[in-house]
Amino acid sequence: MVRTRIYVVRREDAQAVAEVHGEFFREVRPASTLVIVAGLLDEDMLVEIEAEAIINTES
Repeated sequence: MVRTRIYVVRREDAQAVAEVHGEFFREVRPASTLVIVAGLLDEDMLVEIEAEAIINTES
């Protein structure tokens, strides 16, 4: 994992989302961006996460 982008609808959830992100990616530490947005495509969604990874295909 090299980068994540997190979109959060409710500002008050940002800290909790950031903490869970840190726990999940404890050892990896990808570059990350967290953005507060007015809404997401699906109105029921409160958080959207994009993740980019590099896969080593050499064996």
